[in-house]
Amino acid sequence: MSRNRNSVKRARSWSKDISGDTATVQSTLIDVLSTPLKRKTKQVFSNSVEETQIKVLEDRNFLRAWLRSLQLEHYEEVLVERGIVSISSLSKMDEDALKKLGINTLGARKKILQSLSDFTCYVREKDDNSSVSEEQTASKNTNSVVPTEQKLYPIFYTMNNTNYKKAENQQTFRKNRGHPFTKTVPGTSFTVDSFKAAGEGDCRQFFLSHFHSDHTVGLTSSFQAGVIFTSPTTAALIRSQLGVKEEYIKVLEVNQSCYIPDEGKSSHGTTGATVTLIDANHCPGSVMFLFFVWHTNELILHTGDFRYSVELHSCIPHLFGRTSLDYLFLDTTYCDPRYDFPSQQEAVEAVVEAVKAESFYPRVLFLFGTYQIGKEKVFLQVAESLNEKVYVDKRKYRILSHLSLPEHIQGLLTTEACASRLHVVDMRSVSFSGMKEISQKYATRYDTFVGFRPTGWSYTGQKMTQPYGNLKPGILTRQLRQNCVLYGVPYSEHSSFSELKEFVSVCRPKNLVPTVCSHRKNSKDEADRMRQWLWCGEKKKVVAPRRERD
Repeated sequence: MSRNRNSVKRARSWSKDISGDTATVQSTLIDVLSTPLKRKTKQVFSNSVEETQIKVLEDRNFLRAWLRSLQLEHYEEVLVERGIVSISSLSKMDEDALKKLGINTLGARKKILQSLSDFTCYVREKDDNSSVSEEQTASKNTNSVVPTEQKLYPIFYTMNNTNYKKAENQQTFRKNRGHPFTKTVPGTSFTVDSFKAAGEGDCRQFFLSHFHSDHTVGLTSSFQAGVIFTSPTTAALIRSQLGVKEEYIKVLEVNQSCYIPDEGKSSHGTTGATVTLIDANHCPGSVMFLFFVWHTNELILHTGDFRYSVELHSCIPHLFGRTSLDYLFLDTTYCDPRYDFPSQQEAVEAVVEAVKAESFYPRVLFLFGTYQIGKEKVFLQVAESLNEKVYVDKRKYRILSHLSLPEHIQGLLTTEACASRLHVVDMRSVSFSGMKEISQKYATRYDTFVGFRPTGWSYTGQKMTQPYGNLKPGILTRQLRQNCVLYGVPYSEHSSFSELKEFVSVCRPKNLVPTVCSHRKNSKDEADRMRQWLWCGEKKKVVAPRRERD
């Protein structure tokens, strides 16, 4: 009770003299407003506390102090001119309403909304004397979505047990020990696709771009280091395939913006970032993470693995009213002029034509290489074009069941090997040695075996120069050995070199961080080459991936 009285006294004194220390205004307001809810028992507010709460919400001095604590004091006159003279007047406003009031910058609106959301559940009208339970308060803190079509929907997410006190060291965040620089988000303790060092350093909020083994290294069923933010599909996969517990997973929807307070050890929830998930056009469930960090005012994009698409990615910087990015953490898998392969659609259509051309064999088995997840577009489009079932093993079938495939596509899948001449196999099996083993297994059923190996590494710049059957010369390579035919398909789920150049020209990053060469000794030299290739000599800054010391 003494702590409650002290909070009330501090609030009352500040309402008279606002020239004191404003660095702790925000935490004090929350402390005052939340006082009754911190009691173990549910009870009606005491008169003194309730009166102070009303005074806090309706006093212009508190409004001034609150704006000053957010470094937005220059908006006080704008608000007062429009009749907003207290915090309570702002409590029910959304982003559009704030914009109409004259708060034109996105960062300022987000700061105000987040601060309001921290204690909006404690707002009381003068005539409201009802008791408030902890359950009611929690229900008002749940994520809120503004259902406006074709917009980025703002969601405000607050971690449990948030400590709102200011961090002692506000200059910089301590280094995330063990996490490579290429997997960090400058200005925060967040990391992207970094689980090997989970538990080390400050990071308590982990972002997972997609479900590929090289991005989930260190992530197991025993993970307890924090919260993993990811897409719905990837969340389902790490639950079912890795056994990660539900309590450590937070699902974020694609094309929605979510404010996430930084819960790292050195940040204590005093800052955070707006995070927007963008379809990465890689494998099912893959996303990019676009971070807008409030206290640095920087726009940072982690692409994860991605295949550039004009429709999906050409307007990324403009999502926050910018024309450029401050940091671009770029998937540079094919950042070499040698790799300028065709579009995915061109490659898939070529495979469909090749299957039709090879179908003159009466007893032919078609093999399509895939990974645990990825390359699904190839065999699914072939099955759909031919209206034939495609065989997948039971594990692959379980994975595909998490992808929300259209009903007619799901109906083309079968786990009966004898029910289809289209078989999905591991990528390693699509080689002459692997196909020889498969031919021995199915020797009594098939005479000819045709394999398709869809990967960007298949691209050599040389195309099939001679027509084969009805298949015209095109983008595929074809090799024949005994009764096995092997097609190289330049189908990639990573961006080609020309696509990388176009993407960089769209994003115009101030700092470019290549993410693929991060563990090589000559990573600085490679980064310099990428600067010359991607920026065509423009004087920009390329941040070479840092090598972490033991």
